[in-house]
Amino acid sequence: MIHDLSLEHHPIGSLFPDVNHQTLTGYELDPTQIDFFHEYGYLRGVRILSDEQLGTLTQELAAGLVSMIRTAKTDACITSLAAITGRICPSPD
Repeated sequence: MIHDLSLEHHPIGSLFPDVNHQTLTGYELDPTQIDFFHEYGYLRGVRILSDEQLGTLTQELAAGLVSMIRTAKTDACITSLAAITGRICPSPD
């Protein structure tokens, strides 16, 4: 059975460290950035994720997309071939 992560109310991994007052100061905006945001409604160039975090999330997203594509192709193949010939197509792996 899959563990229901909605029951967890704390970080479950080490990718995102606990937030404290010291780490929050690194994300504070200076008055120029705040003025720019109020005038234009956005900010750019504000770093939120580290290179490690970005790399890990990119890898996980890519793996998830590959899995979804394989599943979609397999499901479509199974549905089509089973309906037409009664055969099951091989896995795309």
